[in-house]
Amino acid sequence: MSKGIYVIVEVGWEYNDEYYRRPECGGGILKMFFAEEEKDLAQNTVDQMNSKERQNSAGDSGWEYTASQDGITIDDLDFYELVYVPYHKEGV
Repeated sequence: MSKGIYVIVEVGWEYNDEYYRRPECGGGILKMFFAEEEKDLAQNTVDQMNSKERQNSAGDSGWEYTASQDGITIDDLDFYELVYVPYHKEGV
């Protein structure tokens, strides 16, 4: 029996007419979920989603500025994250 699920979350970003930043609250939007046994599939899926979003964002000066401020390139930015969410018993 599974002890949890893997969830792909779209990372929350805000734009201020110059660059993107993560909001203080973190933010994020649930995109997909996978059974615990599907971890490899979930990781491959999030990697593909990030790769596609990086390609779409290439050449966007706001994203390039954001990456440079963190000392990285746009190829290092994550637009999606894989999060493990354990099941819990009610009342525990």
